[in-house]
Amino acid sequence: VSIGLILAALTSGGLRSMFVVRSGLIGQTILFDLRRSAFDHTQALSVSFHERFTSGRVISRLTSDVDTLTELLDAGLDGLLTAVLNIAAISVLLFFLDVPLALLVLVSLIPQYLLFRWFSTRAQQAFRRTRETVATLIVNIVESFNGIRAVQAFRREKRNDAIFAGLSGAYTEANRETFRLHAYFIPGTSLVGNVSTVLVLLIGGYRVAHGGMDLGVLTAFLLYLRQFYDPMEDVAMFYNSLQSATAALEKISLVLAERPS
Repeated sequence: VSIGLILAALTSGGLRSMFVVRSGLIGQTILFDLRRSAFDHTQALSVSFHERFTSGRVISRLTSDVDTLTELLDAGLDGLLTAVLNIAAISVLLFFLDVPLALLVLVSLIPQYLLFRWFSTRAQQAFRRTRETVATLIVNIVESFNGIRAVQAFRREKRNDAIFAGLSGAYTEANRETFRLHAYFIPGTSLVGNVSTVLVLLIGGYRVAHGGMDLGVLTAFLLYLRQFYDPMEDVAMFYNSLQSATAALEKISLVLAERPS
């Protein structure tokens, strides 16, 4: 038996290592193709596009926005898959242990869904603003240093400092808004799970006290319930990264949608 457990642990570790390496390789290959496609496509666009779009925005799309997609891949697709599978498997176990309490847990998913909808609506706008403000910031940096001779010749250092401070402040405020949403969203998912656990404990304890439920069943239900809500935080973290990556991909797709005149 011990040899079998050791072999199972080694197999699990090897498969997980293989999955992480392969998923990382696939993700980096996708980003590599995206960078090359965007770079080649931008070179093929007409001069009028570059005069209108400016080089700073192009740099922002090829660097900052692509890095945001990298953060999505680094958020852990393997963790997301594991969380989804755990939630699905534990849901079946909860119904097997006690149907009324499992239905109560199922009802708690309604506020979870509403919280996700609330976050999705506001996060889309907030992350889009962060992509816009960082692009404007990069444009200012590129134009300032491309024209550094003119800046120093006409003594525009203080004026450029003031402009940069304003743009940097706008970018900071945009990021602050995303962190504020994150501060509501992640603890909100935990709050729903904690309230649901308390209700299960109260109702289950009442049934145990009146002989309607075995204490062992309630204990097992609570243990599985904790494992049911823990992956919700992983899903919430991934969803947060997904919203940011969606806003970045939207900006990249606008460049790729341009056609040479």
